[in-house]
Amino acid sequence: MSLASWLSPGRWCYQCHRWIAPEVHLPAPSLCPACHEALPWFRREICFFCGHVHLSGECREDFEAEITDYQAIFTYQEPISHWVSGLKYSRNLLAGRILRALTEAWLLEHKDWVLGYDLMAPVPIHSARLRVRGFNQTSFLVARQTLVPLELNLLHKVKYTKHQAALRGKSRYTNLTKSFAADPAVEGKKILLFDDVCTTGQTLNQLAYTLKRAGAEEVGALSLGRTKGQM
Repeated sequence: MSLASWLSPGRWCYQCHRWIAPEVHLPAPSLCPACHEALPWFRREICFFCGHVHLSGECREDFEAEITDYQAIFTYQEPISHWVSGLKYSRNLLAGRILRALTEAWLLEHKDWVLGYDLMAPVPIHSARLRVRGFNQTSFLVARQTLVPLELNLLHKVKYTKHQAALRGKSRYTNLTKSFAADPAVEGKKILLFDDVCTTGQTLNQLAYTLKRAGAEEVGALSLGRTKGQM
């Protein structure tokens, strides 16, 4: 690398540690073009209910009867899964800022879809977990989006539950039963739920159920990551 490169206002790629020239402009400034292109972007040839290829072995056509449309930004695999875990459990804010920038760019690219909703509601976490973690990673990822009003108090986690990632099958459903409450202000509104990771959809399932029972007209859902093979 030349001396001029060392002295220029460029930066290093967070993923591969290569130098990024100052003239390169991407949604996440800490990623080089090659690493940005290699991210596990979610395939769009999907069932809009479950987010997988329609009627494939992973597709659940009845993913969520209450959800009008579901979309994801990435397949939940490396490096996205590593960055989300780092943000969530180790307060890796650099990884978090990369994920936030990528989320914001996706929302702008799909703004016609996003603008079909009145409000955006991040998936809430229980107050006890919030005290331990110090922040809600899902709220962090969409904190700066301005396309639709972001409402942090429409939904509340009223029951402390085990981590969904540690559960399988029916226990994922029973773990979340009656876990959430919705503000009456949702009545007549079209709500876009946002979650960091969607595995089986049970969290979004319960939230959509709660919102519809509180009078929401329509519920859509977006997740940063969507897992595969764990339906």
